[in-house]
Amino acid sequence: MPRPPRVFVEGGIYHVYNRVTRGERVFAEDQEAARLLDAMRDARDRDGLTVLAWCILGNHYHLAVRCGSVPLWRTMASIHTRISKSYNARYRYHGPFWQGRYRAKLVDTPEYLRQLILYIHLNPVTAGIVDNPVDFVWSGHRELVRKVRNPFVNPDHLLLAFDETRKSARKIYLASIRADRDQPWMNRLPGELPWWPLGRPGRKERDEELRLNPDTPHHDELGRSTGRERPLLRTETFVQRALDSLDHTAEELSGRGKRRGVVRAREILMTLGTERYGLRVTEMAAVLGVRYHSACLWSRRGAARRQEDEEFSEQLDRVDVILASSPPDEMRQFVENV
Repeated sequence: MPRPPRVFVEGGIYHVYNRVTRGERVFAEDQEAARLLDAMRDARDRDGLTVLAWCILGNHYHLAVRCGSVPLWRTMASIHTRISKSYNARYRYHGPFWQGRYRAKLVDTPEYLRQLILYIHLNPVTAGIVDNPVDFVWSGHRELVRKVRNPFVNPDHLLLAFDETRKSARKIYLASIRADRDQPWMNRLPGELPWWPLGRPGRKERDEELRLNPDTPHHDELGRSTGRERPLLRTETFVQRALDSLDHTAEELSGRGKRRGVVRAREILMTLGTERYGLRVTEMAAVLGVRYHSACLWSRRGAARRQEDEEFSEQLDRVDVILASSPPDEMRQFVENV
């Protein structure tokens, strides 16, 4: 029986973690921990994640991240694949590297977010590795306290969970680090934590991620809405509406033309469809009448250009706004509700 699809909330804050298969302490080696951090850093920059807390221990990692428009599963899949392929190739290892697919839970209150940040940054202390979390290298706490250059964690967004001014927030955060290390939930496994369903009285976990109504708005640390609601669209409907917004035809995109506008339109259409509307490359390629490998290439180039070209990124967002304000596809809504 296939696993249920993951629910993704744009702008949502997630607690993400995973373990190495059989509990092997791969990341106890600094070089392996550095490789994982590099993969996470590249994924953060590429997919627009905001990192609020992180730590890498010997056989597992924890992240607190706010998602951008790229689905979390796509980001984590790229990290896991990169690490597992690299490790298996270097050590001629066969079999799964990770214990399974990553676990993630949506954090839905400011109180839970503060607890999550403290839980992650105190994890090395709870594990008995260090007495002071600042002494642990592979953690966002050390980056914040030592004010390191180019930190993986976003210090301002981390502190915003504790107060609205930097000085006051830093003081509250450090006081909480000292005071909360003896909280009873600090020693619990992730599924038993307050922000996970099994950690709440009367709640039962039925899936790997908290299920939300798609119409539920999401908010940042101070309660401000961050998510963009998008209609459910069939592949055919999405492609046609995107083409209309881009002022191009399917024939132009599927042809051999290499004009700048046509090339950009191909990349925008494929990037939006795969990253923000959850559409499959195979289906979009079929609708456009192009080869699968060509469609994949457009999607990859669009994702890369989104990071490097501000004008391209702005045009992509403008088309996204137009599509997001369009009516939902009645046929797809019917199918989803059956």
